Amino acid sequence: LLSYTTIALEIWAVRCGNGRHANTLSQEQQSAAILSTISGFPPNVLAYTIPKFAVVALLVRILNPGRMHQVLLWGMATGCLVLVSLCIIILFAQCTPTHAQWDFKVTEKSCWSPWVLVNVAILTGAYSAALDLYFAVYPATVLMRLQMNIKKKVILSTALGIGSISCFISIYKSTRLLSLASEDFTYDSAELVVWTIVEGNTLIIAACILILGPLVELALGRRVLSLYHELWHAAMGIRSVVKVA
Repeated sequence: LLSYTTIALEIWAVRCGNGRHANTLSQEQQSAAILSTISGFPPNVLAYTIPKFAVVALLVRILNPGRMHQVLLWGMATGCLVLVSLCIIILFAQCTPTHAQWDFKVTEKSCWSPWVLVNVAILTGAYSAALDLYFAVYPATVLMRLQMNIKKKVILSTALGIGSISCFISIYKSTRLLSLASEDFTYDSAELVVWTIVEGNTLIIAACILILGPLVELALGRRVLSLYHELWHAAMGIRSVVKVA
């Protein structure tokens, strides 16, 4: 839902002028492009944050970690949500009045340095990347210690660790965060928006990877699905043989 909302808002933003240089837009177009782009940021960043809770739920169910480790996993995901929420608050609170960010007719305004948001966003991006990497590596360390066919270990580790892709996306996306302070915001922010959307949807796939049986059957056939079901039962069987602190 958050991804769909983001895409709808970004379609609006592109129609208003997002992705084009500011000097090619009228003042009204710049205003509309900035408003629509900023409006899309909250659902966009939440779209890569909320799936982390689904990933934690999947890891807790399959790997059955100890109570303290479960608290740690949920706490790390919550920490990411707190940082993302802080970014959203700063985004809308950095100017008084708020609409001065996109309404060029407002002359009496007070704004923080844009680097406040940039620095917090970079911190959030780094934390998110580290979290995605941990969620990807943790299952592999558990699976490799189990008495299980090596092929199943590798495939399950890959399936549960697909979120590592999101880690590298987050790292690259963080290099685009400087665009938040750009004077050519409508052009420079376009790439940041795209990579943030990609990051969120990668995490959604990571959270759903083991329950996509019908889609796998439709795309690849029953033979592949047979292996998929075998791996699913193997994943569910881990819970009965492992208790990780």
